[in-house]
Amino acid sequence: SPSRHVLMVGTLDGDRYVLKRYDTSDADRRRELQRSVAVLHKLDCPGVVRVAAIFHDTHEGKPCSYVQMHMVGQGVTLREWLRTRLGAGDLTAGDIKLAFLRLVESVRAIHAAGVAHADLKLINVVMDHAGTPVLIDFDLAREPLSVAQFTMTTDASSQ
Repeated sequence: SPSRHVLMVGTLDGDRYVLKRYDTSDADRRRELQRSVAVLHKLDCPGVVRVAAIFHDTHEGKPCSYVQMHMVGQGVTLREWLRTRLGAGDLTAGDIKLAFLRLVESVRAIHAAGVAHADLKLINVVMDHAGTPVLIDFDLAREPLSVAQFTMTTDASSQ
């Protein structure tokens, strides 16, 4: 995936956004980023991060792209959310089940759109204010050619 840097979190017209800069000095990296943004635009699902804008410029004389995405909650990953709430004793089995059922709904929606996330793990899911999981980091998303391309990894060390 293109190397990226979070530049800022800000508010515009009452909405919170994250602005990321991506190194797109390589033509393949630029195409990959444009493909990822197209994937996000294709998906209309509350459990998937929304892209507000993409624009291209230069940084230190090199081509780069800036992507403006809607901020999800406080930016707390599902991993952090589980650790914090479990540690505080403030999480029921029902809360966990509901969060994961909502996550499954989002995964079903992206698969129905013909898209595989390709890097689904606890740190690529952010919780919104209502405790709903939202899929982020689609840099590795691919539009599958067939159902046979869907795979699942269970390496807990990558979480």
